[in-house]
Formats: sequence, structure tokens, C-alpha cells
Amino acid sequence: MACVLRERLQKTVIPITRNRSGQQPIMAHHPIDVTGVRSRPLCPPRLTIGRFRKAQRDRIIIINPIAPIGRKDQMSELEHWQTLDRRLLIDRSPWMRIYEDDVELPDGRVVYDYLRLETPGYSMVVPIDDAGQIGLVRSYKRGVEAIDLQPPAGVIDQDEQPLVCARRELLEELGCQAQQLHRLGAFVLSGNYHAGMAHIYLATGCRQVAEPHPGDLEEQQVVWLPWQVTRQMWTAGEFKQMGAVAALGLAFTTIENLLQDGVLLFGEQK
Repeated sequence: MACVLRERLQKTVIPITRNRSGQQPIMAHHPIDVTGVRSRPLCPPRLTIGRFRKAQRDRIIIINPIAPIGRKDQMSELEHWQTLDRRLLIDRSPWMRIYEDDVELPDGRVVYDYLRLETPGYSMVVPIDDAGQIGLVRSYKRGVEAIDLQPPAGVIDQDEQPLVCARRELLEELGCQAQQLHRLGAFVLSGNYHAGMAHIYLATGCRQVAEPHPGDLEEQQVVWLPWQVTRQMWTAGEFKQMGAVAALGLAFTTIENLLQDGVLLFGEQK
């Protein structure tokens, strides 16, 4: 029986070790070889044969650390929550609406008054010109109570397409037009509360065609920096807003791929 348990632990349990203080569990990065080791590997909770069988009965997912993440048999066990009721608490349209939901979990439990935040969707565009410089907007941001840099962004108007909004914001905030806009994805700002949907674009071949006219409340400054310098600032954590951090990270990966494929050329390379 001990051999069977050891074999199952080696194959199916994400091993966990503890730090020297014995308080905080730390995830191990590779399977633990328990051959010849007297003490059992720690599990959350300790996995006995009885609990192993109970986990199987309860359909608890035990991920095999050796198996490739994304296998269908590992990613199809969870079920959606069901919304039973939704009540509007605060309506500050078009900027914000706050709801409370009653939701039913897959096991039948009901959670009452689960908050949901809805804000308008917006487009954020990372512009890069033929010299390899990225255009950013520097302004005061009330949410972080600090001066911060971010790519041009703006709320999507009613019945407006995200791509159209991205082009509009690029022109308004930087006075630029782009040869091509690459869609990098759309993401909610909070997995638990929803918030708004951010549509991210990379604009290549940007050129100045007009003076910036942002029309926002805050005073803004336009800053153009080499994309490698912008990436260093990004790595150093100098951007304070998650939307900007995500947009720039996606843009850097796309820029590197376009450069590698010879699709994007800067300066003397053209």
C-alpha cells in the first residue's frame, strides 16, 4: 500500500516544501523524489489514501506538474457561476455603474450581494514611429495620485468600434496617424468585478500630422522615447497603471517579433 501511495504522490501531487521557519508553504518547482525519504511530502491538506479517494469522488482537480498545462482533461472540470439576481446600486452613467449580484455556485451554494463594477470600455494604443520611438502621454492621474506615463487611451463612444477609437485617440493626444494598427487583444480590468474592457493596439509607422488636442481635464505632455528605453522603464516598474503595463508588455513582444521577421524596420535599417 505504501508503494502505491508513493507512486500516486509522485505522479499526481504538486509538491510543496516549507521554509526554514516552518510557517509559510512554498511551491516547489519540480517533483519531489520521495524514494528513500522517511518524511512524507507536505500536501495542502496532507494527502492520505482516504483523502485521495475522496478527492476523486469530489472531482477535485490535482494537477500533474509533469503534464503540459492546457490539456483538455485538466481544463474542463470547472463550471460557471449562475446569476440569480442583479440589482443596480449606484448609477453614474456613463462613467460607472455598481451592481450587487446573487450568484449560485456549481455546488449549489448561493452567494448574496456579490459586487460588480461596470465602467466604459476603452482603447489604448502604443504608437511607435519609424525611428523606433514610442509616444507616451504624461499627466496627473487621480487614481494613483501621481504624475504618470501611459500610451494614448480613451473611452469608446456609443456605437463606435474600438479600432476607430484607437485612431481617434492617437490623433487627439499625439497628433499622429499610423500606417498600420495591430490588434493585441481585449481584456477586462478585474477578473472578480469586471470593470471595463480594454482594447489594446500597437500602431506602427506613426507620423505627426497635427498638434495634439486631448480635450481632457488634466494638463498633458507628449513624450517620445526609444522603445528600448521605454522597455527598461517598464521592467523597472516606473509605470503605475495596470492597463499601461499590460499594453506595453504586449507591444514589446509584438515589436520584437516584427523586427525578427523583418516586417518592422527602424532608422537606417529601412
